[in-house]
Amino acid sequence: MPQMGSSLALFHSWALMSILMMSPLAILLSWKQRRGMKFLLTSVLGFVAVWLVAGLPAIAIINVASGFSSTYATFALCAIAGIYQFSRLHDHAISQCMNVSTDVGLRHGMRIGGNCMLACGPLMVAAFWLMPSSVGPMIALAVLMILEFSSVYKIAISRFMGLASGVFALGVLFLAGPITSVGRLVIHHHG
Repeated sequence: MPQMGSSLALFHSWALMSILMMSPLAILLSWKQRRGMKFLLTSVLGFVAVWLVAGLPAIAIINVASGFSSTYATFALCAIAGIYQFSRLHDHAISQCMNVSTDVGLRHGMRIGGNCMLACGPLMVAAFWLMPSSVGPMIALAVLMILEFSSVYKIAISRFMGLASGVFALGVLFLAGPITSVGRLVIHHHG
């Protein structure tokens, strides 16, 4: 995993990720309301503000994870994110994120930002741990999230993302060796 710097550098990276990944989703969710450009801009501002504030506990989690072996930290963060994608809280939050609201501007953005953070917070922390300043993968993940939130198959896409995160977590353990050494499990190669 990338070396993590100071908390200020981490916050800068989190802010970049929030803007690159969450702004397109915020624009989509706010545009759906069709209330004009001022509403759209203040809504996006509220949405991104929630994600910036969410950076504080995310950075704390990253700092704690940095104290462990990167193999086990990666496994734990990806496994938690994968399992969370199957939770009822995730399903409820993803459904609420797309609801039309009577709130105005900033408050609307903060409300949908909060629901979105509940829906994909653990996945974003795992992604941040894996690629804190990789713009290309962030944009690709943002496209997947837009599909997840705007599709009629949002739950199926969420489950796929959860399964992919879980498989990745197990792959990390397998490639790093802990799975093959637990309980003296040895993989034999036949000649």
